[in-house]
Amino acid sequence: MDFKFTDEQIMIRDTAEAFLVKNCPSAAVRQFMDTQLGYDPDLWKRICNEMCWQGLLIPENYGGLGLGYVELVATLEQMGRYLCCSPFYGSICLGVNALLVAGTEQQVILNNVILNDDAVMGEQGQAWPELQNILDLARIGLAAEQLGGSQQCLDSTLAYISERVQFGRPIASYQAIKHKCADMMVKVEASRSAVYHAACVADQFLSQSEDADALIEAASIAKAYGSDSFFHNAGVGIQLHGGVGITAEYDIQLYFKRAKSTEMFLGAPDYHRERLAALLLDQREVS
Repeated sequence: MDFKFTDEQIMIRDTAEAFLVKNCPSAAVRQFMDTQLGYDPDLWKRICNEMCWQGLLIPENYGGLGLGYVELVATLEQMGRYLCCSPFYGSICLGVNALLVAGTEQQVILNNVILNDDAVMGEQGQAWPELQNILDLARIGLAAEQLGGSQQCLDSTLAYISERVQFGRPIASYQAIKHKCADMMVKVEASRSAVYHAACVADQFLSQSEDADALIEAASIAKAYGSDSFFHNAGVGIQLHGGVGITAEYDIQLYFKRAKSTEMFLGAPDYHRERLAALLLDQREVS
């Protein structure tokens, strides 16, 4: 697949980055991560009212922006890069995707909601195929957040080792350090390829030009690479920061915690590799 951002997608990514740099500094993340709510409600209002990110995937005829999964992933990558704490992921990657995959015309529109029998999505007893699709779409979104976190681990580590002087020279000049940073970059780029490929497959699935097996394959590849990359880069970043890396003073420890929690969420890398193996073996048996 030959992938290249359009001018509109570049604008969306850059706008998301500029907004988050200004409005989601690490000090704000630290302030709200330990609260009962877990996020800044004022920031969430601004995301909805000013940026309209909650409408990224919602079709235009329902009041949304009518964009695709590539645009969503580009936004989520930046949110992961700056550890943005908000209900965005649950609202879009789970809620909106559930409506897109299994919702009826009456269910997209929410007004004075009363949940009775007609609120059930799909057919009773036949939920798993659609639920699996919803979870795979959510995995791609999560992998995008992991990609952003992995990139930021690399960037912040490069900045630190360029300033840290040992034995009269910056530690970034030592060959062993360069090798570790090169490995971090390879992890990021492998994850990026997997995530944006999966985003394209998700768009094709939602437009019904790809089947569920293609979505399963792309989602599991993206989640496995995303989890491995983020956890590896956060761990190596802490090592290259030295003893201070794990202290509360430095942000790299926040990324390590996020990397570990997202590694397990919606399936660890080993689970997804086993899932891929089963899928490939099934296809081989059919052929």
